[in-house]
Amino acid sequence: MKPRLKQKECKCKMKVVFKVNERDCIGCGNCVVVCRGQSFIPEVIGGNGPENLENAIFWVENAKLKIGKEKLCERYLGKTCRVCMEACPFDAIKVESVEE
Repeated sequence: MKPRLKQKECKCKMKVVFKVNERDCIGCGNCVVVCRGQSFIPEVIGGNGPENLENAIFWVENAKLKIGKEKLCERYLGKTCRVCMEACPFDAIKVESVEE
């Protein structure tokens, strides 16, 4: 039996930053619906935006993308995720992990 390798803990603190190009964003909501960090929210599963914004990463309001709890993003948790960026038909959203 092979010994398990321990994962190294990151000593740095990372933060997720959402950048939305408001000129290109048409408010379609594709990014909201495909977000794995919001996949537990019943309204999002049904193809709508979250009703309770307390635990929402982002949502569409008045045809514009609004940013909420960035800390719920899977990238903040150290996972590689690009589904919101890939779902955007106009390449209007970027998510970056930066050191705090």
